[in-house]
Amino acid sequence: MRLRRSHGTITAKRVRRLGRRVDGLSRAVRRLRVEEKLADLDDRWNRRRATLIDGWDEDGKPLPPDRRLAIILTALGGGLVAWGGTTTWLDGVFPFSLWLWVGVVLLIVGVPKWVRAERFRRGRERYQANRTDLERRLSAESGSQPDEPPADPSR
Repeated sequence: MRLRRSHGTITAKRVRRLGRRVDGLSRAVRRLRVEEKLADLDDRWNRRRATLIDGWDEDGKPLPPDRRLAIILTALGGGLVAWGGTTTWLDGVFPFSLWLWVGVVLLIVGVPKWVRAERFRRGRERYQANRTDLERRLSAESGSQPDEPPADPSR
């Protein structure tokens, strides 16, 4: 270490440079931690998304559950159950209506599809919010914008 005397003060040159290096190293470690959290978040979302999607298209992209179709199936099924049940009850042949059973089948298909679509929607919103927060922290650590765009958070 080199000490310097000047006008009654002593300064240590080596300590200042070492302090700057430690600050730079701690910034790099914080950045790496945020990058690791970002990669972990992406990995968790991709695993969760795989359990909620309806399948894959021809290009290998995931097909998110169709919420509108689920609502239509549920509403149509509920209407058919009500109409079929009422008409067969009034005719005195209650459980034997074709429309009643078609409505029950539509409800059995539509309700779980709707639940899965809602879980997908809420999960995607949480994922996007968390990813935006981590990207903001990452850009604050590096002092610039992130290098690459998000890995298709809309799906």
